[in-house]
Amino acid sequence: MGARVTVNGQVLASSYDGEQITALAGLTFGWGRESVYDETDPGVLRFRVIDRLGTWSTEVDRIGQPVTVERTGPDVVVFRGTISAAAPKRTTVRNPRTGAREDVWVVEVRAASTVADLAMAVFTGPSSANTVEGLGGWTEVSPAARIEDLVAAGALSIVASIESPAEIPITPQVRPRLRAIDAKKAATALELIEGVYRARPLGFVDYDPATNAITLGRISVASNVVLTYSGGRTTIVLPTGRVIPARSVAAPNGYQAETSVADAIDVVEHDYTWYGKDPALSPGSQKRTTYLSRIATILTRRATGRTRRVYKLDANLIELDPTEFQAGSVDATNRGIAWLHNEVVAIVNSLNNQIRLPVLRLDDRRLPLGDASLTAIAYTPAAQTLPLYFAGSVFNTLQNAGPQYQIIGGTLAYDNGWTHDVNLSPVRTTPREPLSIAAVFGSTSASTWASYDDSIRLSDLDTITQGL
Repeated sequence: MGARVTVNGQVLASSYDGEQITALAGLTFGWGRESVYDETDPGVLRFRVIDRLGTWSTEVDRIGQPVTVERTGPDVVVFRGTISAAAPKRTTVRNPRTGAREDVWVVEVRAASTVADLAMAVFTGPSSANTVEGLGGWTEVSPAARIEDLVAAGALSIVASIESPAEIPITPQVRPRLRAIDAKKAATALELIEGVYRARPLGFVDYDPATNAITLGRISVASNVVLTYSGGRTTIVLPTGRVIPARSVAAPNGYQAETSVADAIDVVEHDYTWYGKDPALSPGSQKRTTYLSRIATILTRRATGRTRRVYKLDANLIELDPTEFQAGSVDATNRGIAWLHNEVVAIVNSLNNQIRLPVLRLDDRRLPLGDASLTAIAYTPAAQTLPLYFAGSVFNTLQNAGPQYQIIGGTLAYDNGWTHDVNLSPVRTTPREPLSIAAVFGSTSASTWASYDDSIRLSDLDTITQGL
């Protein structure tokens, strides 16, 4: 797979011929998150350009020009953004046309991603001058309506689309409502989207440069791990995920896994807003309703009382005093806080005590994955909701180490070939009893030892949830 850099509509040459403006190898782009409890890092692209005469880097309007990076073969956009800095440095290189050494300008270029553009963009909200939040603020609405208001304000001038949260498919009905945001806070587009997505269980902002679309990021749910025999081969299959042979993945910083206090949460604390009659006034003297900040807490399964490590959930949700409204009309809204809190606690219980894998490196030049669809997934700088299983991994022998993970961030790089250093998070799982040997191998399968795929190790058989 190759690379193509385009700046302001101009495709830069990929190799220096002694004259052309050229994008050199050494392109890197950090993206995503290090932990499922982090917000999305907007990310910055870095690359170098040979500017022989110094005219390219000194263009008056260079800052702010659009940049795209494509992974070629097949072509797909892996970065969109705008130039934020260009720093030319005088350097001596060999001119391949003449063979002589000559002085040129090598420009260190930084480009802010489209997510960074959202983090700087402040739009005018729909609130009028006579509202509590003030002219240009953001009214108290449902999460879906907040996205609609942001789109109406002009956010699609930056991205092609922003996913709106769907209705929550449970009974009795749950309809969370978001607190209003004052105009004076000058909330950015990214902050508004983050607030909407936090109203879903550990939801986060996910951006795919290929489609230029913002979607609601979700925690992956573990798939069955199925041992299957077909066509004379015994393999491991994930019906709702993908299997990557561990021998096709490098560990650039060594086989150093980790579990820390960040993976040992005792309490989930939910900050929310209550709206109703002022509790400081007696019933006979009520003259107003007011907003009050409130906190609810739930202990996780691992809480022992020796520590009190807290995950703060601030989804900007509101609870309404039912006596101020028609009977039953706000019940669905008020269920939203407890529903979200309980869902987040269930996820935290699943992730607590899980071992984090080290950063893993995918290297298309040295360790190609072979499968085109798997390669497309692995080299996309966007969070993947499908779970991944690394067949033959040394970590599969450890308790509380996955064995399924999702990509949540990383560093995509090109230097005469693509690499992707990925940050992984364990997926959401439910406790299970390991299968017996009889259940793993079955009694009627035609599978033989010789049929086993050579990526499978004995430790993999202990992760099987559905045997032959």
